[in-house]
Amino acid sequence: MSVTISIQNVNEIADYSEFECMCVFDDKADDKCPTCSGTGKDRFPNYKWEMNLANGNFYQFWNSLALPHAVEYGGSIDARIVLDALKGYDCELNVRKERVSKGENGATMIECGTDLNYAEMRFRQLRDMATEAEKREEMIQWG
Repeated sequence: MSVTISIQNVNEIADYSEFECMCVFDDKADDKCPTCSGTGKDRFPNYKWEMNLANGNFYQFWNSLALPHAVEYGGSIDARIVLDALKGYDCELNVRKERVSKGENGATMIECGTDLNYAEMRFRQLRDMATEAEKREEMIQWG
């Protein structure tokens, strides 16, 4: 599961990622595939003002900024509140080690960590997004 943070009412496509379609078998695409129409290539848009985080990473980041959020996986917030929270933010607050543990019935549970480079990258992305949202007088949304 993951949470996407974006600027409300903004869907600008930056570029596209292209992958081999799931219909390709023995290097041949299915001519009747509803996804790729027989091209063998599946394209996904990359939105300019969007970032996606694993649930745990989202809540770690959001909570380290002391930003309010609902229990549900979605909401919106004024971009100025986000920018205020980012002032003087210490990215070290978002660093955490990977944890591996055993769950019920012996299942291996892996919680991905966050290193300083990742924390700084996400900080810059959110700062740039909130700055742009403020210029456009739009909210920051997540869900």
